[in-house]
Amino acid sequence: MLVTLFICGFLCQFGLSVDISSPDSASKSLRIWSTKPATNYNDSYLIGNGRLGAAVPGTPQAEIIHVNEDSLWSGGALSRVNPDALTYMPEIQSLIAAGSSIEATTLAGLAYAGTPVSTRHYDVLGDLELTMNHSSTVTGYERWLDLSDATSGLYYSVSDITYTREYIASNPSDIIAIRLAASRDGALSFKVHLRKGSSLNKYEDYSEKVGSDTVIMGGGSASTGAYTIGFTSGARVISDGGMVKVIGDYIICDGATEAWIYFTTWTTVRKPDPREAVLSDLKAISKQNYRAIRQTHAKDYQELLSRVDLNIGSSSTAQKALSTENRMARLANEFNPELVTLNFQFGRYLLIASSRNNTLPPNLQGIWNKDLDPQWGSKYTIK
Repeated sequence: MLVTLFICGFLCQFGLSVDISSPDSASKSLRIWSTKPATNYNDSYLIGNGRLGAAVPGTPQAEIIHVNEDSLWSGGALSRVNPDALTYMPEIQSLIAAGSSIEATTLAGLAYAGTPVSTRHYDVLGDLELTMNHSSTVTGYERWLDLSDATSGLYYSVSDITYTREYIASNPSDIIAIRLAASRDGALSFKVHLRKGSSLNKYEDYSEKVGSDTVIMGGGSASTGAYTIGFTSGARVISDGGMVKVIGDYIICDGATEAWIYFTTWTTVRKPDPREAVLSDLKAISKQNYRAIRQTHAKDYQELLSRVDLNIGSSSTAQKALSTENRMARLANEFNPELVTLNFQFGRYLLIASSRNNTLPPNLQGIWNKDLDPQWGSKYTIK
């Protein structure tokens, strides 16, 4: 016991109070991993709990995490039934019977087109901006998406300090959580900000602090009156050591060794008062919650993942040592069995992450969207 206390005291004295081991992603068969951050949205690693989604680029110093909620669309329910469809049906049928297909098509385009012509489109919720208070020059960088427990992570060093982050979107706890840690006591400093995309205050009605560790942002869709979908998003920071405060609508964490960011959002589709729902959820979080949230998250996800197993052979040691993008680049010239399995399980992971009990089904982009006007509306289509 005395030896243990002596070692702990020695480590703390020299600023090594948190053990941050190398991720060693190459040894984990169900990890997608890279040695560089995402260069665009499509390179980001995706997490989701069915309702909440996030695209994580893994940028060490200044990261913009796009976040979504599956019920935030460009407007509420509307009727698109063309009132003249039934009236012109006989004429359209007569034109077809007479061989006048062009005229029939033209008339049908007027009488059968939806009014308005398109359905609602899926909307972007906003961004969670995480800015670390250290240099942007890093070494030993690695990021990953682990399909075995639905976690994403980031590992790197700045000078002689190693940093790590872990991201989860928990379905049982219905929250997105980020764990940050530094290998040296008190070396973790950062700020968090919420915004509604890159536009200058477009569709953002308020952004304000709540207490000393929480910020919220709210607004609505582009529709008017009863058709508007309102939302509130919120983030809270809890730290081990150091100080947490809010200046304006930025949460500042300074001098910590370990910290946790909790994010959630609600819309008026699900909650009559999304602001109150967000604040209630965030207030219930405590410092001890992360480990329990992670454990129940992994157990819940693994029950679904374990329903299907695929084994078509083993990859070579040389193949496993390569990052996922490098393995993909070589796939045209060499068969890589475990990479094929990884892609198969990735498809299952995306469905689990984008649709669960009591959530909407995945749209054209699952639940991940960064644009106010997404491609094809990111809506539902039937082929």
